[in-house]
Amino acid sequence: MKQERAQDSAFVIRPDGRIHDLQRARTLPTTREITRTLGGPWEVIDLENRQGLVMLTAAYTDDSLEYNGQASKLVKRPVEGTAVVLAKRLLP
Repeated sequence: MKQERAQDSAFVIRPDGRIHDLQRARTLPTTREITRTLGGPWEVIDLENRQGLVMLTAAYTDDSLEYNGQASKLVKRPVEGTAVVLAKRLLP
């Protein structure tokens, strides 16, 4: 079995710390799937310390979004709500 590399997958980081694969990561995630996962419009944050990877987060903030400690550590800034990490080449 071929070992999976980070550039070949996409994963979700939930505010409660749970991390799991994006359901359709192997078949290129769709804009609709990412929007549904993040709960609305999203923005792209380049992960400077992780070559070729980006983080997608909610493009808005409001009181209903929980602080996401795991995602915040990766981008070294506060992130609220669910985040998706994937290779730039997988961006829809």
